[in-house]
Amino acid sequence: DDNDATFEFFVRSVEQDLGNEALVVEVARRYLQQKQYDKALTLLRRAVQVENPSAAVYSFLGLTLAQLGRPDEAVAVYRESLRRMPGQFPTRLVLAQLLVEQKRAGEALQVLVELEGLGSADPRFWVDLAELYVQLGQIAPDVRAEAREHAKTAVAAAESRNPQDPAVLQRLADRQSDL
Repeated sequence: DDNDATFEFFVRSVEQDLGNEALVVEVARRYLQQKQYDKALTLLRRAVQVENPSAAVYSFLGLTLAQLGRPDEAVAVYRESLRRMPGQFPTRLVLAQLLVEQKRAGEALQVLVELEGLGSADPRFWVDLAELYVQLGQIAPDVRAEAREHAKTAVAAAESRNPQDPAVLQRLADRQSDL
C-alpha cells in the first residue's frame, strides 16, 4: 500500500537507520512526489553524512538538486562523491552531462578525459562517452577540436570491443557520421 500510515513507518524507520540507502532513496523519492522538497533534501544531506555513504545516495541527492534548479550544488555533490569514490562511471557521466548542459566546457572536458582514463570493457560505455564528447563539441566551440579527437578515440575503443548489440551498433554508426 502507498498510504500515509505506511509512509510514516518508512519515515520513522529511515530516521533510525540512515545507512539503509534503499529506504533513504525511497523516502526521499516520496517526499519529492509530495512536493516536500525541503524534507527530501534534509534527509539526503543527512544520509551522505553517515559513515561510507553509497554512490546511490550521493547520486540521488545530486539529481534532486539538479531537478530543483540548483546545478552548482548538484555539481558540488557529484564532485564530492567522486572524491570519495573515484571509480564511479555513472557518476562521472552524470557530472559531465550536467556540466555540458551548463556550458562549462573546460570542466566537462576534464571530467570526460578522466572518465576516458578509467576505461571499460563495455562498448556502450565508449559510445556514451563519444556522444558526450560530440555534444560538448557542438555547444562549445573553444573545445570542439579536442572533444572531436577524444570522440574518435572513444569510437575506436567501442569498435575494438566488437559490439554485437544492434542498438549499440546503430549508435556507433551515428557517432561515426558525427566525426
